[in-house]
Amino acid sequence: MKKLTHASLDLNFHPVVPWPRSLPVVTWNGLVVAGFDRASHEDAPLFEITQNRCEERALSLAESLHECHPDLGLVELGRLYVCLQRTNLFDESWSQLCALKKIRDSESHRRILERLIQTPLTFQSWANEKRVGFRDISILNSLPRLEEYAPIFLKIPDLQLSKSEGVRALELACELRLMGHSFKEIFCDQRWISHLERLRFPKTTKYDETMAATIQKLPWPRQLTSRWARHGDQGTIEVRFQIESMEAFEQTLHGLQKVSETLRKNSPWSN
Repeated sequence: MKKLTHASLDLNFHPVVPWPRSLPVVTWNGLVVAGFDRASHEDAPLFEITQNRCEERALSLAESLHECHPDLGLVELGRLYVCLQRTNLFDESWSQLCALKKIRDSESHRRILERLIQTPLTFQSWANEKRVGFRDISILNSLPRLEEYAPIFLKIPDLQLSKSEGVRALELACELRLMGHSFKEIFCDQRWISHLERLRFPKTTKYDETMAATIQKLPWPRQLTSRWARHGDQGTIEVRFQIESMEAFEQTLHGLQKVSETLRKNSPWSN
């Protein structure tokens, strides 16, 4: 095993998962691709990919990075994207890396990566932990001055929101800010996402609240639970029930027929 004498740290994108201490620093043509934290130690063991492939074809830079870091989140990918731009191998390496990661290389995706790594570190940590995708944070490309939205980015990890909650809050809060709402209007102490939805879609939210109350008043069978729910632009009635006998099944169907007759008189989907 060779010793590390000198190598470039231009590709140090600060991976979230530490490189195992039992493995040597890995370089590709003088560029460190793994073990960045130990690359400054001259006595660190070294594995040079291009010189240790025996009769096999030497791995490209993109292949080397993919082999060493097979599972990168968007934040790490964004940092690596910027690091690769410091080399003269960006054009061929980035497109090949995207192909290996099964990621579509587009101007939109590149811009999302660039903007993501400009957000506060706490938001980056949240995004990496939740494994957000390009579509989840596509709103970033619509923001004119990213730094002005810092309070939104900081609030999401502060509230420890789940991935779905955080993505929804990010989209709604940024849209409201783009519409001219102040942070005082956007932020609230409790039920933040519900508050954002009411502020963003006042008519729809009011209608959903009315329908939720109306649905609960319908003559549902006792074995059944129901609720009004919204999926995108479509309002739906969600029904769940458990049946333990054929008799109970027939009674439930009879009860649902009564509900159906009531709904026909005032259908929630007539508007």
